[in-house]
Amino acid sequence: MVPSLNRRCLKLIVHNSAECYPQRIVQELRNMDGHLRNTIKQQQKAVEATFIEWERGKSPTHESNTKLVEGKVAN
Repeated sequence: MVPSLNRRCLKLIVHNSAECYPQRIVQELRNMDGHLRNTIKQQQKAVEATFIEWERGKSPTHESNTKLVEGKVAN
């Protein structure tokens, strides 16, 4: 966007003009998209870390499942 157009748009936003409202919506959607992508990346990393822990046998759930398979469950 051209800087002069940016200033004009900012003035319109301040004055609550409907002319720039669609641009505000687009910007908000871009911001939301960026936040959503970051959240998804963080969740993917957490899932990968959990999977790695599970594979290494450090996860308590893995230990419980191993005992079930081996028949070592306490009554």
